[in-house]
Amino acid sequence: MRPSTLAAAGASMSACNRLASSLLLVLLSAALLSLGCEAVPPDVDSSANGQLGPDGSGNAGLGNAGQGKGDTTGTDAGTTSAGDAGAPCPSGTPCACTTGADCESKVCLTQPNGAKTCGVPCKAQKDCREDQKCEFVETNLPASHGNKTEKVKVCVADPNYKCKPKPEKCDGVDNDCNGLTDDGLCDDGNPCTTDACDAAAKACVHAANTAACDDANPCTAGDHCADGACTAGAPKVCDDGNPCTTDSCNEATGTCVSAPNSAPCDDGDACTAGDTCGNGACVSGAGVGCDDGNSCT
Repeated sequence: MRPSTLAAAGASMSACNRLASSLLLVLLSAALLSLGCEAVPPDVDSSANGQLGPDGSGNAGLGNAGQGKGDTTGTDAGTTSAGDAGAPCPSGTPCACTTGADCESKVCLTQPNGAKTCGVPCKAQKDCREDQKCEFVETNLPASHGNKTEKVKVCVADPNYKCKPKPEKCDGVDNDCNGLTDDGLCDDGNPCTTDACDAAAKACVHAANTAACDDANPCTAGDHCADGACTAGAPKVCDDGNPCTTDSCNEATGTCVSAPNSAPCDDGDACTAGDTCGNGACVSGAGVGCDDGNSCT
């Protein structure tokens, strides 16, 4: 075959290959679109694409992430919404906060007492406490989260609320109007538990602690709490150093008692044997016989 014929055949094969590649790309794109996926241009490194798209979502590979639904595969840190791993305070819980970025509601409220807590989302007044009202407020996200603002409904303190004294209960409200919230309501009388009111759950919590305590036995020292109960410490040491007394601690008074005994003892005289205790002192025994039967000694 002549060279010109070979060149023409090669060009034809190259054109066919390009046409086949184009058809394959079109078919692949159509298949991806039918599956709900977004086709990525071949010249773009999709693994490094974490920029914000028109809809505010971060494109990571072939899937959209960073839309505030808890998906951590994207790189969009522009918003902090429900489910986002960056929001430590769950909705419905009045956690402490610094900015709206700490809250799923995106709202950090300053309470009448100066404390900052996450705004609890609400839809109607029934979702809030009686001393609050359900209102639209602006979110307060910091610059690190794009300074984005939007209106959301949360429970805020009602400045017009007039306290009407009622029996105190565990709900985070000053029911009896004495200026204190849940005051002493959850005290179970156990020094080995730290008592508190969980206002969100409207229930008392009694957490075991390791505080010092008194087991009511004056003959133990260093008593401490464990598993919600007082555990006895080490026994009080009662030793007067006298072998002729039996020492013990009087549990009624906590004082040491030294009772005389009749134990064997040593009076320090080598010429006596069988020394014994009596009336709290060592009493000498019989003298040791020293006669060797030798009249010359």
